[in-house]
This record gives sequence, structure tokens and C-alpha cells, in this order.
Amino acid sequence: DCIRTVGLIGTKKLTYDVQTRWNSTYVMLRDALFCKDAFQHLASVDPNDINLTSDDEWSYATTLC
Repeated sequence: DCIRTVGLIGTKKLTYDVQTRWNSTYVMLRDALFCKDAFQHLASVDPNDINLTSDDEWSYATTLC
């Protein structure tokens, strides 16, 4: 619901980091950055339900991708 609320396409799925796939960490971070607004909306709706990603962590992910 958060993805639709912030206007992102509802068919986007997050990718998990997998040890046997060399690029899965990059893909996971790229997908998380795409859904950043949805994560922030979810955190504002229920801050106790999600581990909040700090601004520094978002900046680091942006640098990597």
C-alpha cells in the first residue's frame, strides 16, 4: 500500500541479497533506492514497525549505485 500511496508502480518487487549471486547486493540497493519514498512513508505511518534507514545510509547506498 505504501508503494501505491507515494505513486510508485505497484508491481515493483524488492530483490534480496543472495550470497551465490555476485550482483544481488547492488540490485537490492538499487531497488531499495527506487522505493525510498515508500520506506519513508511506512516509517512515518508506523515508526515502531520498521528499522529506519538513516540519511547517511541512504547517501551511502546512492553513492554505491
